[in-house]
Order: sequence, then C-alpha cells, then structure tokens
Amino acid sequence: MLKKNPIGICDQCDGVIGYSKPGWYTSKHQPRRYCCRTCRNTANAIAGVPVRNAKCQERIEAGIWVNPAGELTHDQITANAKLVGAAAGAKFKEQVEAGTWRNPALSDKAKKKLSRPRTIKNKILHSAISKLTQGAKMADLSPEEREAQHKYRKAQRTALRASWAPERREQERAKWRSYKHKNRPAPDDGNGP
Repeated sequence: MLKKNPIGICDQCDGVIGYSKPGWYTSKHQPRRYCCRTCRNTANAIAGVPVRNAKCQERIEAGIWVNPAGELTHDQITANAKLVGAAAGAKFKEQVEAGTWRNPALSDKAKKKLSRPRTIKNKILHSAISKLTQGAKMADLSPEEREAQHKYRKAQRTALRASWAPERREQERAKWRSYKHKNRPAPDDGNGP
C-alpha cells in the first residue's frame, strides 16, 4: 500500500510520527504509515471489512450461518437490553458525579463538523428531505416541499448522467431503447384485431 499522507504524518489518525522513535522510515526503507500499533491495527481492520463481508455473505448464502437472535426468547432479549442500558446509565452517572463527563458536541471534532455550513440552504427542501428520511411518503409532503424535492432529484439525476463516461451513457441509452422497443405496441397492419 502507498502512503497517502506526507512523510511523518500518520495515515490513520493524522497524528505526527516521531522522527527518532519510531522513525519516519521502516527497517525496509519504506515510509512509515502509522504512528503506533493501534493505528496500524485499526487501519488493517478497516481494510479487511470487505473481505470479512464477502466471507459472511458466502456463509449466509450456503446456509451455514444462523441468526443467533432466532434462538433467543423475548424474555432473554429484554433482560439483555436492560443490562446493557443499566450499564450505560451507571457509567454516565459515575462520570457526572465525578465531574468528568463532557458533552460530545463540545469536542473539537464535533465543533468543526457542526460549524460547517449546511449543504442544503433551501429550507423547504431541507424540510422535505428530513421528513422523507424519517419515513414520510411523498404524499405526506406539502405541495411546495414536493416541488422542491422533485427539482432536487432531477438535478441529481442530471448531474449523475453528466458524470458518466460516453461508453456508460451509450449502455444506458441501449438499455432504454430495448425497454421501449419491448413495450412498444405492435404496428397496425390494417387487417384489424
């Protein structure tokens, strides 16, 4: 794998790699990609996700894997949920009492994300998208929201088609032509039905 960040910067956490220890280069004279084992292990785990997903999908399709939730009773699931909730609540309560709890929205990373401008500045369109992501149907939207959503989706489709390579565009046109040809009514030869 090639290093994505400049030499001396960790590819995982964007932290600084020490010059003397661990050093900017490996013993094989390659640029060091990670500042510590944790970053290396995290990056390796992320890189392995597609492989693990493919293997899991194969096990599911072969019928080897069985969902363990199917073997649990409703009472067991409820008891487990209560345990997990109680543990999280106890941890939160301990942090509040000790004075160590901090609002996650006040972290530097969260502040940076929350300070970015909204990508959708149109309030009507923003409202429509919010409703649709929460499970509303197009019929539930007001006429203005529906109109804004239609314009937005049309612009998205146009931008997508514009980004296609000429070969892809021709493939899509061929698909559409074959679909239209297949569903075209038979020509009238003048003999009647």
